[in-house]
Amino acid sequence: QSVQVVCLKNMVDAEEVDEQLEEEITEECSKYGSVTKVIIATLEEGGKKIVKIFVVFTEEAATAKAVQSLDKRWFGGKVVSAAAYDQDRFQRQDYTG
Repeated sequence: QSVQVVCLKNMVDAEEVDEQLEEEITEECSKYGSVTKVIIATLEEGGKKIVKIFVVFTEEAATAKAVQSLDKRWFGGKVVSAAAYDQDRFQRQDYTG
């Protein structure tokens, strides 16, 4: 099954999440293909809050392009981690992966 979800980590800190973030991510990721949804999840990991941003594309090619372009890219003084995310896990709203 095709993977159309990208998980972005280390893009922003929990205190940097605001109303504009979803819009900014959608805009940035639209360069790679059609974005259908952006989910910003703040999770507790190892005693600190981390933010994972999930971007859902309409096609697999966009997912691959986004990962290739965004992984290890500097964003606001941080090195972003971008990876394809398991579709089933995402649909179960399991954002821990």
